[in-house]
Amino acid sequence: SYKASDPDIFPLVDGKRDLTTYDHQLCFMNPKTWELVAKEVVVRLKSMPKNTTWYGLGLGDNWRLCECPLCTKEIDCGSGRVVRPTDKNFRSTQFAIYVNEVSKRVTAACPWVGPTETGAYIFTAQAPGVPVPGGVGYYCPYVKNHKKPVYDDSVNEAWHRRAEDVFAAGLTFRGLYEYYLCNTTPHFYHAIAEVAQKDLLYYLKHGVKEYHLDTSTDDGYWQPGKPRMGMESFNASAVEYWVMTRLLWHPERSVKELRREFCRRAYHEAAPIMAEFYEKMSENYNGDSAGCFWNDNPVIATKH
Repeated sequence: SYKASDPDIFPLVDGKRDLTTYDHQLCFMNPKTWELVAKEVVVRLKSMPKNTTWYGLGLGDNWRLCECPLCTKEIDCGSGRVVRPTDKNFRSTQFAIYVNEVSKRVTAACPWVGPTETGAYIFTAQAPGVPVPGGVGYYCPYVKNHKKPVYDDSVNEAWHRRAEDVFAAGLTFRGLYEYYLCNTTPHFYHAIAEVAQKDLLYYLKHGVKEYHLDTSTDDGYWQPGKPRMGMESFNASAVEYWVMTRLLWHPERSVKELRREFCRRAYHEAAPIMAEFYEKMSENYNGDSAGCFWNDNPVIATKH
């Protein structure tokens, strides 16, 4: 209904308000946006039990950001600090201001709810130029090279620097959102656990306590006439799914021993030869210089 009554809260893209895209951004620097989003959040919070103390503000899964005068002028962060449109953290600062303004209004109406967090995905992955009382949500290094840990600056310098900038600003990520076993990659045997373990220990050292793996939406069970989505990836990388679930609880455990435990439980008498197979595949995968990313083509990756 806001498309008709308040089109100016939607992003100005290519000279007109984007009222057709399904997955919208908003006009984040428009005070009316802050008021209306806060109003919607308050309506929902007041309909819930008082032990509901947290809410989140999402963003569209795209770069269709508002180009109106409010959203394209430099940001005065106070104490002489200015973030300009050409700065890498311009849009993340803008989004943080939007989150802070909405949060302030929501807490005034619902004092039992604390401040909410800003994002760390796409254009919000940079450390914002303003403080965020609610902190930072899930950090998503969405095009990181999975062949190397995030702190390997030979290939992942941008994602390492972004994480360190957040920590340097006195913030931390509530959680990590990773694509190690995303649907698009593990249709071939994706031996990700060794590198993922290094990442998990790095983030844990910095106080990150939650992890979400963007992964297959199907557990491998298939019925005739139903989509096969996810089945092939589970079959190809079942051992890696299993190892990763253990690492999420105990990231210091031996990956080699976890894979061997999986083989003992899944393959019984064939465990030794299957363990050897996975170890050789892991050695080939991790020893190869080709990168691996969330949107790899599984057929090309297998051929390689």
